[in-house]
Amino acid sequence: MKAALRVRMQERDARRPGALVDTYRILELFGDVAAELSRGLFSAEGRLRSYETVEFVAPVHAGDVLEVEGEILSSDPSSLTIQLEARNATQPSTQMIARARGTWVVSGER
Repeated sequence: MKAALRVRMQERDARRPGALVDTYRILELFGDVAAELSRGLFSAEGRLRSYETVEFVAPVHAGDVLEVEGEILSSDPSSLTIQLEARNATQPSTQMIARARGTWVVSGER
């Protein structure tokens, strides 16, 4: 199962000199995609338990359009292991921005 979103980074997302977007904004988008995957599988949003890996490989600036995708690698009755990637779609060839792998948990309430 996969989920994706496409978002243009705004001036308010850029809090560093040179209109550089903070990395926490990318993690926030990863959470949005993970929640969508959880809703699709469990009909509940859940929450992040942990990231096994997080790698930021290129900067993001206000005005950039990011494509964020997530894929469920494995699941059990209460959690998902998810692979997440963010790419800059503003450039002619989509550039990798960040990638992460983590565990998303869902409470017993659905």
